[in-house]
Amino acid sequence: WAFVLGEVRINYLTGELQARRQKSYLGINVMRAEDLPDTGVWYCVGTQVACELWKDQPGDQHWTDQWPTTNGGKPRWKAMMQRPAERLIALLEAHGITEHCCPICPSGHSLWANTLVGPVHYQNLPR
Repeated sequence: WAFVLGEVRINYLTGELQARRQKSYLGINVMRAEDLPDTGVWYCVGTQVACELWKDQPGDQHWTDQWPTTNGGKPRWKAMMQRPAERLIALLEAHGITEHCCPICPSGHSLWANTLVGPVHYQNLPR
């Protein structure tokens, strides 16, 4: 059985229980870069909302079926990405960055949580 920080299994023949820790995808609760443990290291500061459902599966699966965030189309992606988008804006603002241009949108307008989950960003998802 898998859970957030690890997994456990049982040998049904001997009754032996084994557990192992897995890499955490829970974000570190920090608001400023100087609160991170080390310099030069990337840390997860926002909890991952999805993981790839399968890799290298043969067949004609569409790429959007591979991710829980996209297998329901744009409405599901938008709903699942809203919280990470709000977290990104909060992190930028905690560093005094209140005017931030969107690097994806052609107009270069300000980047806000609603912009991050907008149609232009959905169309530019890596495939």
